[in-house]
Amino acid sequence: MEPIWTVDDIVIWRDAAMGRNDSDRLNEEEWDGPKRSYFGFWNGEDWASNFYPAPFIVDWREPDGSVRELRFECSEQWFMFRKAWRFCDLSAMDAVLRSGLRPYEYKMIGRSVRDFDESVWDRESCGYMFEALMFKFSQNPGLAKRLLETGGRVLVECSPFDTVWGVGLGRQTEDGRIDDRWRDSRNWRGENRLGFLLMDVRDVLQSGKTSNMAFSLS
Repeated sequence: MEPIWTVDDIVIWRDAAMGRNDSDRLNEEEWDGPKRSYFGFWNGEDWASNFYPAPFIVDWREPDGSVRELRFECSEQWFMFRKAWRFCDLSAMDAVLRSGLRPYEYKMIGRSVRDFDESVWDRESCGYMFEALMFKFSQNPGLAKRLLETGGRVLVECSPFDTVWGVGLGRQTEDGRIDDRWRDSRNWRGENRLGFLLMDVRDVLQSGKTSNMAFSLS
């Protein structure tokens, strides 16, 4: 397993490469209603989840210019590492890199990042999440294959609790009955940012552009 590439201004690159952003997708009439095919995921047992085991390596450039090879066990770990980095919490960065932690522990460290600014994170976090997903799928071919096999389906994070990264709807009701409301975007209560970013990554993989990408990360 080797680092494939690193990403500098990933948000600008993502929009340029895809030619559209999340709002474009939502505004396209073709995505609305029950005619589209949907693929739902949520917990750590689902391969599309950020908690799913998917190790990757990143060449991380330190402030002094040196490069350190870092290993991450899942995309959630990278996402929380970048959150700590964005708000200059060095102790949280080190904590996230500790070995033997579980995905929910990375998340808990991220929630305690010092000097956190929600408005800044809301504006910038999609870029860091896109990094996490590109590393995950570029260095785990089996997972990339599963992502590509979703074809043109709308990917949906079926979290009943998350209205930012998910749709605010689960696949089951509280009493265990099947709940299919997530299969129609008109029912969504959330933005589904993770689902749309996964679709962006799928577009990149389908384009074949990944073999020529090379960026610096710091």
